[in-house]
Amino acid sequence: MTIDDIKSYFRSLFEALRDVHSHNIVHRDVKPGNFLYNMKEKKGILVDFGLAERLGASNSYLNRIYDVPNVGAVQVINRFPSVVGQISIEPSQSNKPAVKRIRTLTASKKLTKQQMMDELAKRGFIDMDPKGYENKPGWKANRAGTRGFRAPEVLFRVDNQTCAIDIWSAGVILITILSHHYPFFKSTDDADAFYELGILFGKRLMHDLATEHERYYRTDIPLIYDPGLQFDKLLHTMRRDLFPKDDEQLLNEVYNAIDLLKRCLEPYPSRRITAVEALKHPFLLS
Repeated sequence: MTIDDIKSYFRSLFEALRDVHSHNIVHRDVKPGNFLYNMKEKKGILVDFGLAERLGASNSYLNRIYDVPNVGAVQVINRFPSVVGQISIEPSQSNKPAVKRIRTLTASKKLTKQQMMDELAKRGFIDMDPKGYENKPGWKANRAGTRGFRAPEVLFRVDNQTCAIDIWSAGVILITILSHHYPFFKSTDDADAFYELGILFGKRLMHDLATEHERYYRTDIPLIYDPGLQFDKLLHTMRRDLFPKDDEQLLNEVYNAIDLLKRCLEPYPSRRITAVEALKHPFLLS
């Protein structure tokens, strides 16, 4: 993609996000595969609203999940020391072939405590920490999204997530295009994601960001330095050809793109650029 192609792509993407956000709707899964862009017509369509949600709407599903008491294997064993349910699934006699009948049987013999724990573990009861970790209240936060495109506040499980999480995802698309590196964030789990963010932004900023969200960030990984990386130097290392020495106008365009990138990948959601503001950014106006 040329610089002009990148401009057209992100004008179209931010126009879509502007319209979606104007209805107080968060898409939650902005990524290249969910933005269908026609290079010839220079138009794009944001698709797949399966994870979208309206800001301020109560999530009864989450409330039902987190209202269920935290119960681990040890607690269940102590409560029912001599009974374990044996669950089998058999085809129903109903005319509906997809319907299945669940039958619960009582064990014919008593099991030892360890055997009981093993049986319960198979049924989804997991005692994460006998010292009481599982008695701590859960965080009612939506963590939906695609790995590598989720904003820091999603990883921190912040309750009051906003449309800013979509802007972060757009920023990930931008750095992916500028760096010619996909996926840019390769985390396989949340721990790896925090590791990548720590390398990018530095230990101090991540600590302060966690404090802002009433969370705690601690790491002793030696590769996480302060003050973190600078986007222009990072991209220069990854793609020297992105910075032409003999075309000052194009070079200015590149630095404008990097400035927009910084505004999109702002760690603090309250400081992150909005879709409306992005459309007025010098990179997209020129």
